[in-house]
Amino acid sequence: MKLQRAIILMLVLSLTVGAEAMLMSHLTGRSTAELTPPAATPVPSAVAETTPTPGVSTPAATLPGFTSPPASRTSTTRTTTTNNTTNTTSNNDYDDSDNDYSYDDDDDDYYYQEEVPATAPPTEPPSSGVGSILASDGFSSDTGVGLNLNVSWQAVDLGGGRARISVSGSVSSYALAVMSLPVTISFGGYSTTVTGNSIDISSGAGLTTSSLFSTSFDVDAGSAGDMTVTWSYGGVYSQVELPEIVASGYVYTG
Repeated sequence: MKLQRAIILMLVLSLTVGAEAMLMSHLTGRSTAELTPPAATPVPSAVAETTPTPGVSTPAATLPGFTSPPASRTSTTRTTTTNNTTNTTSNNDYDDSDNDYSYDDDDDDYYYQEEVPATAPPTEPPSSGVGSILASDGFSSDTGVGLNLNVSWQAVDLGGGRARISVSGSVSSYALAVMSLPVTISFGGYSTTVTGNSIDISSGAGLTTSSLFSTSFDVDAGSAGDMTVTWSYGGVYSQVELPEIVASGYVYTG
């Protein structure tokens, strides 16, 4: 009887100890799992790599999409911190003193050079027919002093049996001072008077040629004869009295 009680008591104790061991093992594993969570594997983030450290100014050149401004522009960087987030703003303003870009555009621009037409050579009068030169020549006076009248003429065909004679005169002299004086041109029954130019040649200028007059008149083609040009000088030159200075020569119109 005693042996049976001893066996029963041993069984009860064994069951009790086993139950306590199981309970303690369960509690111990639960505490360890709560206190030491499994380490999470960090996942790399593109945002984390480009997000600047709060409170630290990040160079604009390291930000995504940043483009350096031209050398002639002034770049200003402003950094603000709000709620532990840093915002970097690049204010690329033009400098008022250098408002334009400076660059070498020698290879970029097309240079336009206006085409300048070549100067046409003077038109030569035809050798025959209307507008052709029939004849030309000249003659001078001979006063015996350093003051003379020079005449040049040219006859041009007008067609229809008519010709135009152009006459011009000049004065060769040393020192000379005269007001406008009349000049008379006579040829083949035709006569006209024009006013000559005033002339003022200072002393010491040497022998000088000065324009006196220019005129023209029409005559019958084929006219020929002496032409007389008279300058009404009416004064003294080099101690010689010269009431008139006359030049004459033969003129023909072909």
